[in-house]
Amino acid sequence: KAGRPVVFSHYGKFRFGPVLEAGVTVEKILELHVRNSEVTARLCGQQSAKLQTDISNALIIMDTEGWDNDNLKRRAAFDWARGIAKIDMEYYPERMGNLFIINAPPSVNLFYRAISWFLPEKARNQIKIFAGREQWQPALLELVDPSQLPPEYGGTGTASPCTNC
Repeated sequence: KAGRPVVFSHYGKFRFGPVLEAGVTVEKILELHVRNSEVTARLCGQQSAKLQTDISNALIIMDTEGWDNDNLKRRAAFDWARGIAKIDMEYYPERMGNLFIINAPPSVNLFYRAISWFLPEKARNQIKIFAGREQWQPALLELVDPSQLPPEYGGTGTASPCTNC
């Protein structure tokens, strides 16, 4: 509704164990975050040109459905979260307008509480965690016109929710 891009990330499908065992490092995973952040920056630029107004941040929807609780047993998960925070604070400090973490099991709340201390207060205030659809859908529809959301997120749009899958 504000003209901001809506970016979907599906971290619930991510499993640190198999990825690390395959030889992928946290640094490589963070490179993917940088790439996604650059895509988001381009989307903001495109929206700015289209709407002829400054659109400098996006609504990030992080779908954690299917989150693997074993992720919490890996130091790499915490290193990854710390790395994302550092990258975002240094290079993309105003890019995140809001972050909605949806379909969050209790372990995601626990993980967030463990890492939130190294986020600036402004960033913490922009993050909302929702367990079930009955919680997140009304909040999402307050910010996004249904025509801009795919049906699986309560909308009527035809766009794929896999911007950053």
